[in-house]
Amino acid sequence: MEQNKHNPNDPGTGSDQQSKIRTLMAKLEDGVREFQASDKYREYLDVMSRFYRYSPNNTLLIALQKPEATLVAGYRDWQTKFGRQVRKGEKGIQIIASVLYRKRENDGVENDQSGEKSGSVRTGDKVIAGYRISTVFDISQTEAGNRDFPEIPIHDLTGDVESFDELQQALILSAPVPVCFEDISGPAKGFYSSAERKITVRAGMSQEQTIKTLIHEIVHSLYHDSEKLREEGKVKSREQMETEAESVAYVISASLGIDTSEYSFPYVGVWGEGQDPAVWKASMACIQKYAAEVIGSVRNRMQEMQKERGRYEIWQIDPKTQAREYEFMGSDYARKQNLAICHEDYTKVYEGDIQKGMSLDTIYEKFNIEKPEDFAGHSLSVSDVVVMRRGARGEHIHAYYVEPAGWSEQPGFFLGRESLSLTRKNAAPVVRNSVCRT
Repeated sequence: MEQNKHNPNDPGTGSDQQSKIRTLMAKLEDGVREFQASDKYREYLDVMSRFYRYSPNNTLLIALQKPEATLVAGYRDWQTKFGRQVRKGEKGIQIIASVLYRKRENDGVENDQSGEKSGSVRTGDKVIAGYRISTVFDISQTEAGNRDFPEIPIHDLTGDVESFDELQQALILSAPVPVCFEDISGPAKGFYSSAERKITVRAGMSQEQTIKTLIHEIVHSLYHDSEKLREEGKVKSREQMETEAESVAYVISASLGIDTSEYSFPYVGVWGEGQDPAVWKASMACIQKYAAEVIGSVRNRMQEMQKERGRYEIWQIDPKTQAREYEFMGSDYARKQNLAICHEDYTKVYEGDIQKGMSLDTIYEKFNIEKPEDFAGHSLSVSDVVVMRRGARGEHIHAYYVEPAGWSEQPGFFLGRESLSLTRKNAAPVVRNSVCRT
């Protein structure tokens, strides 16, 4: 039966799922190490080392003002260090910058900006004398100049995903905040805004990239919300949060049959570079916990959605019963022969979940053109019955007889043969002419 058939989009349950997560995490660590040893990555780091590393407070300010930002620098730094120009009219991101003073022996403290002096201190040291507002810009707000700028060595995902619509909906329902799909300027595929309490995903991406990005941002919304971290007394750097989110996205995607390694290994490698081993170890524990929780939530949502759609069954005549007299004949023939169309004369040969968009006609095509491998009956034919069970407990049951053209509903299919013969043998069926068959 179909419920026992392996489905790559089934997240799995219990100890088997925990074992799968541990295996995937080991694969992730090996893949990241291999990437970090590559020449391409070293070339990228040479340029990235020229970027100023911002404090947690400034990282938060950047995320609040432009959550899709990936690489930020000051106006002149973009010109002098990276050969790029901030586009005219771009709105800057305001952060807090320290005002530094250079100390000089015996001859006072010289302000880096004003040159004023006071006191007598050692040569070469710097002290923070105050703070000011400074403006930075994201790389998406700049244009290429006279120097090559190495792109983050990450390949976009391009493949399709089985049961994409269902999986995407389950993920959206698992998110604690609204999810919207919009055009996003710059390279960001998506972002979570703590201020607006919403997830934004770039519209028009491939199915694989969309699912992976959704998972990544859902992890941020669940575990990295600034207010939640503050309430829990936790402090996490942006590097740590990005490492966790992408690692969880890789683990969950892989468990769903989606290989994101070409994207996730470089991503985690970039953000995880130079992290304290203790922090990395703590993140690994979080990744395993987060992945299990999100997978469980998605699984529950998919099961709930499946219950709402229900299940279908294929019933075919048992040749050892009197129903063989009207096999491959229309229901009107059985009625004229005073033969009741009853489940007691049939054998259930298949059952499966009702998928999104599935109808009687698509079931008919499925069992005539591309029959499931585990289907042992004959092609769906006249006199077969398709039963649709809907509702959380399958309490809404409808049985449809395959007619020479269309379908007829058989409300008494699950009544006993004798009862059905007495009450319905002379009742004309209601025929639904939805498929023409020859």
